[in-house]
Amino acid sequence: MTKSRKKTQTYAKTDVRYWRQRLTRRSNEEWHCRIGFGNHQDRWPLHTANRDTAATKARDIYLSLMAKGYEATRLAFKPWTVEVKKKAQPALTVGEFLAAVRSVFTGKPTTLTHYERKFRFLVAQLLELKSDRTKFDPRRGFKKHRKKIDSTPLAFVTPERITQWRVRYVQAAGNPLAQNSARVSAASIIANSKALFSKKVLAHVKLTLPNPLPFAGVDRGKLPRARYRSKVRIEALTKAAYGELKNTQPEAFKIYLLALGAGLRRGEIDCLTWEQFDFESCTLSVEVNQYGGTKTDSSAEIIDLSTDVAAYFEAEREPVILSL
Repeated sequence: MTKSRKKTQTYAKTDVRYWRQRLTRRSNEEWHCRIGFGNHQDRWPLHTANRDTAATKARDIYLSLMAKGYEATRLAFKPWTVEVKKKAQPALTVGEFLAAVRSVFTGKPTTLTHYERKFRFLVAQLLELKSDRTKFDPRRGFKKHRKKIDSTPLAFVTPERITQWRVRYVQAAGNPLAQNSARVSAASIIANSKALFSKKVLAHVKLTLPNPLPFAGVDRGKLPRARYRSKVRIEALTKAAYGELKNTQPEAFKIYLLALGAGLRRGEIDCLTWEQFDFESCTLSVEVNQYGGTKTDSSAEIIDLSTDVAAYFEAEREPVILSL
């Protein structure tokens, strides 16, 4: 008599018993299982020495492959084999950089405002933004124009672009005299903008800045030799100011005398007090007061006034009435 062969029972892949028959052990006591999907034939560690638990997990891996695909299953059951992609940091914008500088800048606010204005002008030039009167509209045009500049990635402002802009800016001026003026303007724009990226400022700015920095290796360019030759006829100008301003606009006439006769800056004139005059010695003290300061520490000084100018201001000073 021949022995009858014992029939082996088959199970569906969704059945835990199917996977129980396909488990293997490697060097340790934990079970593994090889599962194929598409072009992949992978060994899946099941992290258990219990055969039934391992078979259940192998079945779950198979179901996940069918439902979610290879990458999602690998992330769920073998996450250590998946390279975690770092979230890309959003590009630092011009506006964000200026806000960071503003929070650590220790100089005068007016100085920073000047630097910012020059840098934004440069960025607008690099973007080739159309400049018209709408940008001065405080409700719509200004905000729209400023937003375009401030949303520009700082990495867009490169040394190469700045250098190319300077060449174009000078060439577009036209005749040699106008080009000399353009060279001076371009040098001022670059120097003031570059001040925002000084080591002293950047030491306190905790941001990931582009490399290279916008002004790395950029100089202001060769400036034309400047010899000032005054074409102003002081006598005629003063005579006209005396006739047009002295009686009808006395405050404007005072400003004229302080600017031309004493050499004061606009900010120094605006903040000037009567206490800074010494009419006996015909001098004027330029100093810090409760209304404002000097441009620099070296700007504080004693200025000599002509006797005529000193006498005029002494006569204009309102008398102090003492109440008894």
